[in-house]
Formats: sequence, structure tokens, C-alpha cells
Amino acid sequence: MKKTVLVRNGDIKTQNYLMPKLSDNRCRIKVHTAGICSSDIERSFGNGAYFYPLVMGHEISGHVVECGNNITNYSINDNVSIFPLIPCKKCFFCTKKEYMRCSDYSYYGSRCDGGFAQFIDVNEWNLFKIPQTVNLTDAALLEPMAVCVHAIQRLKLIDKNLDLSERKVVVLGAGFLGLIICDILKHKYPDLDITVVDRNQSKLKIAQSNNIKTYFLNNENNNEDFKIKFKDYFTEVIEATGTSKGFITSLEITKPGCTTLWMGNITTDLTIEKNLVSKILRKELNIIGTWNSIYQGEFECDWNKSIEIIESGYKPSKLISHFISLEEIGETLQKMFLHKKRIKHFDNLKVVVKPNNEYN
Repeated sequence: MKKTVLVRNGDIKTQNYLMPKLSDNRCRIKVHTAGICSSDIERSFGNGAYFYPLVMGHEISGHVVECGNNITNYSINDNVSIFPLIPCKKCFFCTKKEYMRCSDYSYYGSRCDGGFAQFIDVNEWNLFKIPQTVNLTDAALLEPMAVCVHAIQRLKLIDKNLDLSERKVVVLGAGFLGLIICDILKHKYPDLDITVVDRNQSKLKIAQSNNIKTYFLNNENNNEDFKIKFKDYFTEVIEATGTSKGFITSLEITKPGCTTLWMGNITTDLTIEKNLVSKILRKELNIIGTWNSIYQGEFECDWNKSIEIIESGYKPSKLISHFISLEEIGETLQKMFLHKKRIKHFDNLKVVVKPNNEYN
């Protein structure tokens, strides 16, 4: 089998490896699609890996080609996606089936080897069966989609006292997650006032095609103008850039008594001046953090909700900008890293890997 391995920071190689022996409690999955997440950029070129060598990739779909002796719920040729978090099943949160809050977890693609390979062996519990009506390319994007569904659930738009017509939602960042959130909100609440903000015109055009308001940030002065124009304006602010400026901006533009939700994967330190802390107190803001998704929870599952949205007609794969092979991962991640650091432009939205060159 071929695997693409992060040998050390900035050094990524694709090589042939012997297939390991399959354990009794796992299924062997032939990987159909594996998405590149923004966290993989920092992990591969920003010294963000927990260890080396590492096979990255935690947005994975494929089909079962072999089952361990103890497998009961899956059969050969079943289509699956993979919930990447491997909980301890012992801590306080795991006993409440709040697995995303596990205090001692592992994780496919970051704390153990992931899906940038032709095959991956996966614990039965982490497999999510995909109906035949869902394309496996869309199925690979279930993980980031479930993260977005969970973020929206955290906002609890329906449960608040304000009428939906009075709500003004803004998404800071028109990246893959930001655009999915806009799409899901528009799909669920067609009349909701939604604005998305970004410094990339091509991404904003995608939002405009779905009748979502946009605001283009072309420089630092423009960002200050935006904060002044929309000071205390939005009832819900979703921070999806992961930049320290984005987090600060989110606090400035949230209406008193309303909510800012932080979901961006921050890579730099965040310093909040005391005057802004005073504003948070005086505005009585609700600051909500969100991470990952509910999987096989006590009462709900964000993955089931995501499947329902896809089966209703929404295709997250429409946002894919690049399909690449295993051999192209290193070069592509380097381009994405240089783009993120604003060193060299690389226009991309969502890059997915096809380890076995399956495009159907």
C-alpha cells in the first residue's frame, strides 16, 4: 500500500509500505476520499505535529474491504465515513456520551495515523455507515460538516426570545467551514439575515450565489471601517478565521446581550486589552466556544443530522476546488502554508485527496 508520511516538519514523502495484520476489533477501509483540513497546514509546516513520522488526514470516506474477527455491525463493501476522535470511554464526559469533551483521547490523522493512505484500519466504533444515496466524496466531508452543524446547534437560534426576523448573523471567514455554515443556515432559515466577511473576492462570490450578503476586507483600514460601521450590530457572530484579529473583531461587532461563537482554529496568541474586556462585561456578551461534533450522543448525533441535510439535496462537495493524488500532498500543503502566511498566493477553497484515484 502507498502512504503519504510527514517525516518531519516540512518533509512529506509518499512511499510503499507493507500492509499490517488486521486486528480483531477493526475494519480495513479502502480510502475513497480524504480531505485536507486547515489544521493539516500548521501540522505539516508549522511544527504542529505531536510526533513523527505521521500519516495525516482525518476527513475520510471509503468502503470496507476486510473485517476483524470481532466485527458484528459491518460487512465487506459497506460504505463508511470515519469519526476521527478515539475517546477513552472512561472519563467523566465519556460516561455521559459527550465524547468530543473526552479528557484523554486519540485522533486519526494527528495523534495516530490517518487517511492519507490507500488503506486505513479503523476501530468499529469509529465507523459511520453511509447510505447508498450519499456519494463517497460528500461522505468524506461529513466530519467538517458535522462540526458546522454542531456550531449552529450551539447558537440555539430557535430557542432565544428574539424573533428570527430581528436576527442579524455574520460569519467572519468565507473558508470551507464558513461557507458550509452559511449554506446550512440559508437552507434551514431562508429569510435569515446572513452576512459573510472575507478578504478573498472569489470566496465571497460563492456566498453571493446563495443570496448571502458579503463584505470584502481588502486591507487593515478597511477592517477598521468594518468594525466602526457594524459596532454592536450583529445578534450572532461566528468567528471562523482563526486569526487573533478575527476574535477581537467578533467582540466589537456583537450586539449587547447577544452571542459570539468562536470556532476558528487559532494559531497565534490572543491578547485582549482591558478596555475590550470592560465592553464584554458592559454588553453582557455570551461567548461560546465550539469544537468537534456530537457523535453517538445520549440524545442526538450531529453526523446523523449532517446526513439528513445531504439527503435533502445539499452537496458539500460543490465547494471542492482541487482533487489531488497522494504524491501531490506535500507540494499542495506547502502552497497552502505559504498562502496562509501571505508569502505566495494559492487560490483554493477545499482540497481533497484521492488515494486510489476513485472519482465516481
